[in-house]
Amino acid sequence: MGMAGHSKWKQIKHKKGITDAKRGKIFSKISQMITLAARGNDQNPGTNQKLRIAVERGKAVNMPRDVIERAIDKATNKNELVLEEFLYEAYGPDGVAVLIEGITDSKNRSTQEIKHLVSESGGKFASPGTVLWMFEKKGVVELPLEKNTLQTKEEWELSAIDAGADSINEENGTLFMTVPSQEIHLFVSALAKKGATIETSFIAYIPKTTMKLTADGEDRVGLFLNAIEENDDVQEVYANIE
Repeated sequence: MGMAGHSKWKQIKHKKGITDAKRGKIFSKISQMITLAARGNDQNPGTNQKLRIAVERGKAVNMPRDVIERAIDKATNKNELVLEEFLYEAYGPDGVAVLIEGITDSKNRSTQEIKHLVSESGGKFASPGTVLWMFEKKGVVELPLEKNTLQTKEEWELSAIDAGADSINEENGTLFMTVPSQEIHLFVSALAKKGATIETSFIAYIPKTTMKLTADGEDRVGLFLNAIEENDDVQEVYANIE
């Protein structure tokens, strides 16, 4: 059971020595995610799963506590711009299927900018539904084995299966487990009861099947995905590549 689609997220999260400009950009993107998740009546990461995931993500890139708290406070400020989520579908170079997920205070502006960016970078916008079916929305949970010595790797895998994991994959000493997205909170709680230290958990679009690219294709697609990610409103880009 493969788990394609998660590595890039890790690369962003663990990027060492991010330049200050890049760090500022990542902080502002995660701040938007936190603010959006904290809207409504629940500003407590303990009970608001979406907020907990966003706050965890901030901590993973060493976002200062006061920046996280400011982002939560913004959610209750009536004068703040209204934020909304978007999900665009596109094809990149070499026919790669791409999902572009983000948060914006102006959907019209984002649509125009991202449409322009996609075509300028060698891709094309796809009509709703034509790409989405190639992906599954999953909860992804990371368990670093060196911090979880209460059980062996095999025992953790059995615990994960008992708790409802659909797939388990190991990469560089970390178990990556996927679960149906709505069950991520229950799954994390079940592993915590076994004494697990969970590094990170998040929701992602995982491709059902992946395509293998040539070395040239990888370069083309890499440049394309990076160009899309540079847009301030884009949170995540997913592609069906190995």
